Amino acid sequence: MKKTKKMYWLFSLIPSIAIAPLAISCMQPNDNNKTSEEKETTDQNNKKSYPNNESDNNTNPSSSINTGNDNDNSINFNDKVSGILDSSQLSSIFDILSFKYTEAGEADKFAAKKAFENLITEYYNGIKTEADKSSQFTTITENQEFNKYFVFSNWRTQFFGHPVYYTLRLEGQTPMIYADVRCPDRITNGVMASEGTKKILVESDE
Repeated sequence: MKKTKKMYWLFSLIPSIAIAPLAISCMQPNDNNKTSEEKETTDQNNKKSYPNNESDNNTNPSSSINTGNDNDNSINFNDKVSGILDSSQLSSIFDILSFKYTEAGEADKFAAKKAFENLITEYYNGIKTEADKSSQFTTITENQEFNKYFVFSNWRTQFFGHPVYYTLRLEGQTPMIYADVRCPDRITNGVMASEGTKKILVESDE
């Protein structure tokens, strides 16, 4: 009689043991049962949850580029630099300045030179200091005769917060623009010290 009761008790446990694994397996979703649309939605949600996911970590190239000037993306000429500029900074200024003939200037260099001489006479007559001559430069670059024969590119009145004086000169028989970088932190008797100069001779395509 006791053996019969024990056997009955063991048989009563079988259904509950069999049901337990089934319940556990039902709690775990099977991706194989998902439709393609459901999988795609899940993948998109996972990416949004992890902003550093490689597929979403797209960097805008322009965000790492300084745009102080159009030709040199690694230098920002708008940055203020105190004291004397170093040789590298001066070179970065002079290297981007370009003085060339226009098509008309290439075709008639004699007329271009004559027009250049006339501009010097017209704008510098009676002017002695480099600062006063340089103050005429913007007006000169807007002159019709200048623009007919010449193109001066990438110039600006200041680089790194340091003024640049530009004056027209002749190097022998060749038109030239003389660029003189001045230091606003080194002033003697009202005159800013010169940090570096460059003779920018007109370039010919010939």
